[in-house]
Amino acid sequence: MNGIQNVSYYLKRFIINQIFFKPFFYKPIFNKLKLISIIIKGERVRRKNEIKYNTAIPPVCVLSVTQKCNLTCKGCYANNKLSKEELTEKEIKKIIREAFDLGMYIFVITGGEPLIVKNLLSILNKYSNAIILIFTNGLIINDDIIRLIKKNRHIIPVISYEGSERYNDDRRGKENGQMIENALKLLQHSKIIYGFSTTVFSGNVYYISSKSYFDKMNSHGADFGFFIDYIPNNNSSDNSMILSADDIIFKNNELEKRRNDSDLIFFNLPVDEEISGSCWAAGKGLIHINAAGDVEPCMFYHFSEDNIRNRPLIDIIKSDFFKKMREQINEVDSESGLCKMKQLLIDKQEMSKEEIFTFAERSCSSVGRAADS
Repeated sequence: MNGIQNVSYYLKRFIINQIFFKPFFYKPIFNKLKLISIIIKGERVRRKNEIKYNTAIPPVCVLSVTQKCNLTCKGCYANNKLSKEELTEKEIKKIIREAFDLGMYIFVITGGEPLIVKNLLSILNKYSNAIILIFTNGLIINDDIIRLIKKNRHIIPVISYEGSERYNDDRRGKENGQMIENALKLLQHSKIIYGFSTTVFSGNVYYISSKSYFDKMNSHGADFGFFIDYIPNNNSSDNSMILSADDIIFKNNELEKRRNDSDLIFFNLPVDEEISGSCWAAGKGLIHINAAGDVEPCMFYHFSEDNIRNRPLIDIIKSDFFKKMREQINEVDSESGLCKMKQLLIDKQEMSKEEIFTFAERSCSSVGRAADS
């Protein structure tokens, strides 16, 4: 089994096993057999198209529909460009249609703040044969949005949450923590399936990996979570959020304990990528399309040579740029604790871990050319 097949096999097995053996899918608003059928059908279409086009096709499409946001969070990976791009309704529909036809059955909708986009939920409700996760800061969540989500069971909100009201205030601004707590209460009372996404940084690593944090999120009615290591961008003047080697070891050890003593489904990234056999970027497990239409290897690695407005998605995935990225990822040793895409830059450009923070976020065109040089 090659790296690309291994990633997809791991992802499918992980999700289906959790559906059967974790309790949250017994919530009456969602038919778990429907979800499994989406995964199985998507995998069948994806594998068929991999043979047809002789290229890797990932199961996940990460789509940043806008750069606009109602917050300015410390170290946000999306807050690294001066422009405030946003995809049109027509472009969003085109991207989802092309990706879905290729067998991408999981869509991760991000921003900026995606719920700012006009009619976004109405656009997404047409794709009931896909699984759509919307990553939101939660400040726009209200009764009207919850009613729309209840009508569209394939749309699942994922709330960005840093562990506590204090950690949220520190990163997002004063009083935002209480507003996010209010959104969690609304979701809890709604009985809909929802998840959370926690950025793991030096300040919160000990708390968010604790049993008490998992118990708290269970009590809030959350069903699953993502724990994503903080990756700085060139707007980060304060590198104090960066996880140390000891932080990473502690977090990974504690989260492994949580797999045994918590009912929450969760992904620990980038560690779970490595367990699956490889970094998921560049079409192995996912691609990222940003709010300007640029197709990038992943959301933390802003290199692009093609735009969805100019070329069909399949042609971009088959391009020499993505092929080269997939090959280079295989050669990367990621023992440093960085994700493989960042480590690739260090290895290729002979840069230090500190220097990567400014280099990795140059403009797409200039960095894209550097990657091919």
